[in-house]
Amino acid sequence: MKDIVVGIIGAGNIGVVHGRIYNDLNNVRLKAIADINPEALQAAAKELGAADTYTDYRKMLADPEIDAVSIVTPDFMHREFVAAAAEAGKHILVEKPLATTLSDAKAMAGVVKKNNVKLMVNYNARWKSSYWGVKKAIAEGKIGKVVSANARKDDTIFVATQLLKWADKSSPAMFLSTHDIDAVKWFIDKKAVEVYATGQKEVLSAKGVDTYDVIQAIVTFEDGFTATFQSSWIYPSKGFPSLVDSFIQVIGSEGTLIVDRNRQDVEMCLADGYKYMPKGEVFGKNRAEFRLAIEYFIDCIVEDKQPISDVENGCEIVEIVEAIHKSIETGKAVKLPLV
Repeated sequence: MKDIVVGIIGAGNIGVVHGRIYNDLNNVRLKAIADINPEALQAAAKELGAADTYTDYRKMLADPEIDAVSIVTPDFMHREFVAAAAEAGKHILVEKPLATTLSDAKAMAGVVKKNNVKLMVNYNARWKSSYWGVKKAIAEGKIGKVVSANARKDDTIFVATQLLKWADKSSPAMFLSTHDIDAVKWFIDKKAVEVYATGQKEVLSAKGVDTYDVIQAIVTFEDGFTATFQSSWIYPSKGFPSLVDSFIQVIGSEGTLIVDRNRQDVEMCLADGYKYMPKGEVFGKNRAEFRLAIEYFIDCIVEDKQPISDVENGCEIVEIVEAIHKSIETGKAVKLPLV
């Protein structure tokens, strides 16, 4: 079987993670990396053994040998790269969320469909064994009729003030709750019909980052199923042992399913503090959900099948978050779909 030849747009930390996984997969060859930062580009290419490097991503997309690309750029910049990759006939794996505005998401969906390429949004939590267990238990009727869900995902303030240089172009709901919204939609296989949300701006805006500190949203789905989604970017950096605190609960008529992400980690009590051990690595290689998601994307290309986390699903998630923002701004419930 012919190798699937891939390129990466974005040579940052997550781009390198994509590259390491591609290098570890059978029948996949990482050929090229593109980034406007020459230093980051050369460092990534050296580590990953990529033969070709480009500061102009369009030149990489012109390579007829490349079958697919990973787009690992700031969220608000996805539209340009996705559109260009689709026009070049490349299959696309794009980091979540698909976009930060619904207009961008819909534009990407149009060009992807027009050029008949596959696009997968990397909501890799679907490949966590615990999340799959929730999906399976619901499908098997183990908790009866699903009634509601409760999810929270909170980052330390380091993420919004130091890790991301573009947090003011996003929000904790767009950056964090999109994972949970995708998971809940996948668990219950229903569409959202209404959103009501509140949000606070104080801590981050005082630090020069114009975005929400905390967002709470109630999303109503078909058949009256409701879910609450909390996200924040102001956990104390030195007072919490992980970058993220993550919890999800699904309540049914006959039972409840709970996933506490931090309880799944190894706790380390060390001289320099209390923290969680980095997870996902086994014998020096990534063996967690990130690898499984990328492996699945390659399988979709080889087997000519549509990814489960496709461009349409990506648009639906962006639409829900845009409704969350609109509800905060208006103080009113917002009906879906948005007009």
